[in-house]
Amino acid sequence: MKSKSLKNKIPVPSSEKSFTTTEVGAMIESFDEKLTLIAEDVSGLHQKFDLMAIEISQIKSRLDIIEMRVGKLGKDMSEVKSEVKAIRRDLEGKVDHKEFSALERRVSVLEARTR
Repeated sequence: MKSKSLKNKIPVPSSEKSFTTTEVGAMIESFDEKLTLIAEDVSGLHQKFDLMAIEISQIKSRLDIIEMRVGKLGKDMSEVKSEVKAIRRDLEGKVDHKEFSALERRVSVLEARTR
């Protein structure tokens, strides 16, 4: 009889605990609900990633266009610089600043005499 009383007093380790069919069914249902929620979240993430991939592709396309335009603007700017330099050389060749100053003084002197 002593062995029966000892057996009742010894706690059953949790690894040896048995569950009823109802408890197992409830656990399965709980796990199934949680798994469904996780699957929905993952599906939502996939949709977001797909949208982000499309947006990134569009941004890359726009960036390619901008790079082409910047390259063209750089070439155009180089042409404008060359043309401005040529115009400057032409203008400097037509009128020397020292000669122009001297001519201004001479005209001023002549105007003063005629008054």
